[in-house]
Order: sequence, then structure tokens, then C-alpha cells
Amino acid sequence: MTEQRHHFIGLKIPKHIQPILKGVQEELNVNKYYKKVTYPDDFHITLLFLGGWDKQKVDQLWANLKSNVSNDAFELTLSRIGYFGAEKSPRVLWFGVEESKGLTELKNNVSEQAEKLNFPVEKRPFRPHITLAKNYKSQAPIDFRQYKLVEKNWPVLELTLFEINPGKKPMYKSVSIIPFSR
Repeated sequence: MTEQRHHFIGLKIPKHIQPILKGVQEELNVNKYYKKVTYPDDFHITLLFLGGWDKQKVDQLWANLKSNVSNDAFELTLSRIGYFGAEKSPRVLWFGVEESKGLTELKNNVSEQAEKLNFPVEKRPFRPHITLAKNYKSQAPIDFRQYKLVEKNWPVLELTLFEINPGKKPMYKSVSIIPFSR
């Protein structure tokens, strides 16, 4: 029996942005508060989680995206620290990005192509973010509100199909990319 791999479609965070996010993790001492701290090479923005769908179906979706993604490169800018869950003990701590027409169009295109193949698509509003840490473990509250970021932006030059490899570092392996035109 072959092991079924899980996949997702997203945007890899470039090498020159990773140290900024790693610095935030260190400054906030997230290891003290969280069971899982994101490894720098695993920083990304998820557009669509595919889970353990059949590889042929994942490959078909990726082929459709290669034919239908017409995005030009666009810029993203780190905006603020946010969280999911309770503020004093957030189950996920993340860094968000400013609204971007290019990102919204790309997300909508990915979702539209996935729906055509009957992949489940998230119905909640899209909140693009880069997970810094998850699974809160501390009894003490984390004070992340004091953190002030110097605005940092970068060009998004490609869409990535990732494979998830639990227990490895990095955990997310780039399987294929779709480059954007500049």
C-alpha cells in the first residue's frame, strides 16, 4: 500500500523575508508559548489546502491552473501580527499581509479551478497569513501587541504546489511551480 501524501497550493515566502519572521518568533519567544513553531523554510501563505486527495486529481487541478492562471507578478507587504483563538492564548499566531488585488485574483482563480474538479473550497473569508506558531501550551499570556514591524514588501513571482512531510524540516516540499510574468 502506498502512503498518501497531503498537498496544498500556496505562496512560498522568499529567503530574504524569512529572517524577519524568524526574528519576530525570537523576539516574542514563541518557543515558550507554543508546541509548534514554524521552521523558516516552511513560511508560506496557503491558498488552498488539498489534503489527501488522489494524486491524479491533484495533478489534474495543477494542470488546469497551469493553463488558467494568468497572474502577473504582484507585490505583498507584511502588515501586522494577528491570531486565531483567544487573544491571551491564541491557538495560532501569524503575520498578515496587506490587501492585494493580485493575491485576491489568484486566490479566486485557484478556488474556481478547484471547484470545477469538486475539491472542497473554504467558504470563510480569505485571511492571508503566514503562521509563526501554533498549539498554545503556556499558562501565561503572550504579549504580541507591542511588536512593531518595519514595513517590508516583496514580489510574488510564482505559485507553488506543496507536499506535506510531517516530522521533517522543512516539512513542506515544493513539488511544482507556476511562474508569473513580470
